[in-house]
Amino acid sequence: MQSDLRVGGKWRTEGKTADGRPFAVLGEYTRVDPPKALGFTWNHDWGQSGLPGDARADRADADVLRTHVTLTHSGFTSVSDRDDHNKGWQRVLAWLNAYLQPR
Repeated sequence: MQSDLRVGGKWRTEGKTADGRPFAVLGEYTRVDPPKALGFTWNHDWGQSGLPGDARADRADADVLRTHVTLTHSGFTSVSDRDDHNKGWQRVLAWLNAYLQPR
């Protein structure tokens, strides 16, 4: 992953799909307000490349041991595109949750 974590800074990450195809996701930070919020544009290099989106993650303390994260992603041009991204974000947030669990 490449990341210039400041408003206007660029980010990019690359990976492989379940069937081994490479992909990239990239954008620019639009809001950096640690530890409360992170906003960024979101684009990808597959399918209808060039369809931009905006995403924002907002953090709020649920209690001493937990944090609540609200993720909002907008800019979709179809219901199927929205639903596919919803499934992807669910996977990403599950990975984050697993990473943050005590070992």
